Amino acid sequence: MKTAIKILLIVLALAGIGYAVYSFFDKTEKGETPPPPQSDFEKEIQAEADRGIKDRDYARASATFAELCDRIDTEAAVTLADGSRNLSPDEVRRARQIVFYAYVPIFTAHADACFARTAWSDGEVDALGTTAGRLQEMQVAEAGSPTTKDLARIRQTAADYRAAWQAARSGAGCRSVTAVRSAVNRANSFKRKPLSNCTALVNALNAVPARAKSALATYVASRCNRVSSGYASYASYADFYAAQEQCLSLINEYEKAFGGNAALTSARRRLQNAETLALDQLP
Repeated sequence: MKTAIKILLIVLALAGIGYAVYSFFDKTEKGETPPPPQSDFEKEIQAEADRGIKDRDYARASATFAELCDRIDTEAAVTLADGSRNLSPDEVRRARQIVFYAYVPIFTAHADACFARTAWSDGEVDALGTTAGRLQEMQVAEAGSPTTKDLARIRQTAADYRAAWQAARSGAGCRSVTAVRSAVNRANSFKRKPLSNCTALVNALNAVPARAKSALATYVASRCNRVSSGYASYASYADFYAAQEQCLSLINEYEKAFGGNAALTSARRRLQNAETLALDQLP
């Protein structure tokens, strides 16, 4: 009986130690508590991070973060007289963890605040994406951790913002119904949070269908009008008729997909008038 009790106590003790270790690394991974500083250099970095990053505004925190990263890199590159490094690899790793976990929550909060606005700055969004990428490249946070996911989300939002504006400016060169639908579908795919918070972007995306359909109608009408105005240049009525049929097919395809269009209605009438002339004048 006493042996069983001793075994139970040992198991409970090991479980407690295991939970404590798990809790420590779990919190560290989430950026809640970085590893405690050990060397004098790490303690200096911790003190500087507490003064210049923790609870500071984004501009001050960013400046201090950059300064401390440069300082760590500089100290890590120093070689002592005996050929050894000024900082051990573990010191460098822990120092970077200190500044990383102090800065990331401030950076994430600032990015989310920017993405929640109704007016976005292209330069600011690009800078957020660049910073998120650099923080990822530090490889401090564990893969799959909340911190890693936040940085990936911010970087992706910046990339999506650039792509969304490209989609919003598209449509002007559409030459087919398929091209119009593709441009509209791509524009619509970006109407989601947080991109949809940006009023200017949403308005531009909403304008894509009209721009794309107008571009196609202009293209088809221009092609039809070239055929109708140049009917006399065809070698035969059959040649003219084949060209006319292609144009009418384009008009019909447009109207079936998007409804009537004044420019295409006029283009159809010109083709019909030209057909009468071609029938009389061409062999």
